[in-house]
Amino acid sequence: MKKNNQNKQWFSIVIAIFMIGFLLVLTTGVFNLVLREMKDSRWSENYLKAYAGAEWAMELWLLNIKENWYATDKDLASTDIGSKSLTFTWSFKAQSDPLISYTTDIAVNSFSWSLESWETVIIPLFVNTVWITKPNLTADTDIIWNIIGAWEWMSWNGDFNMTTSQVYKKNDWKYTSWAKTVQYFLKPSPSWAGNTNSYLMLFNKWVVGKDYILGAGLWELFSKPVWNITSTVTVWKYKQNISTSINNTEFLNMLKYSLYSN
Repeated sequence: MKKNNQNKQWFSIVIAIFMIGFLLVLTTGVFNLVLREMKDSRWSENYLKAYAGAEWAMELWLLNIKENWYATDKDLASTDIGSKSLTFTWSFKAQSDPLISYTTDIAVNSFSWSLESWETVIIPLFVNTVWITKPNLTADTDIIWNIIGAWEWMSWNGDFNMTTSQVYKKNDWKYTSWAKTVQYFLKPSPSWAGNTNSYLMLFNKWVVGKDYILGAGLWELFSKPVWNITSTVTVWKYKQNISTSINNTEFLNMLKYSLYSN
């Protein structure tokens, strides 16, 4: 009888060990499953934060246009104070807070491209309200150009050079014209502010494509026909980029039917 009792005790101990092992494996599996779900939830949250932050950064750049006028090429670096002030102050910013930034590809000193047959392109001749005064256009005579200024507009074809072209101005509901060079048309003077924030419109009237090169004076910048803006957000180790292209010809299409930029 004593031997049977000992066998039952050992059998109970073995059953208990198996039960503890089973419960331990089950508990560990459930715990790992919960941790994985929490990790997936955190990454999903970070993804939503990053994507929303990238949209936020793009909206911030659009707001920058409102504050600094059209064709602004201001960048926002992740190290700038403005990038932190949108979340928390630098001292209290947590790693889980979105860190936003954006970069722009807008301003150039020289640009070359090809115009297809019957194609039109519109180029702002300024950046950050600072306009160029010494533009240089190299183009075929089949390319017709118009400069739409703040108070006047002028039109000709082919290269910009020192020869004069007709300038038109509305005065007392009548249009008058006289000859000016492009440099004089854009150059400011002490008594006259010049045609600030002017737009160059190029049109290819020929049946085949035509190349053109547009340049500016030393240290002068003008806008590219197509802008590229990239907004970036970092949340922990997760990074989200959103790239946006703005075609000035489509956005400024109404200038085809206007006489002045203002």
